[in-house]
Amino acid sequence: MASEKSDLRSIDYDTEAFKAKEDPRFKACQKDMTIVEVVILGSVLLVTFLCYLLGSGDPGAFGYFMGYPLWVSLTTTIFLVAAVLMSIFVLRQKRFSFDAKADNSEVDY
Repeated sequence: MASEKSDLRSIDYDTEAFKAKEDPRFKACQKDMTIVEVVILGSVLLVTFLCYLLGSGDPGAFGYFMGYPLWVSLTTTIFLVAAVLMSIFVLRQKRFSFDAKADNSEVDY
């Protein structure tokens, strides 16, 4: 068999032999990224609503906080709170190794 040459252009092979088991770290990363995307989308929608609600109308009638219109202050505060929450979320997550293969003890779903 070793002396037998194989045709490298042939497509006659078993594709099941190449399927690898999914790394559990990918599932954990996908869950974390979904949570982050939901929080970011929620904060963007909330900020957009507040900008429209508080930023429309006569500028003389706007409320002001520290010299800025109230809608600017509230949206900045919301984005800062979202950034702090995401930082806390990321820092509390379990660390993974950068080895080629993950241990089963590394990931909790």
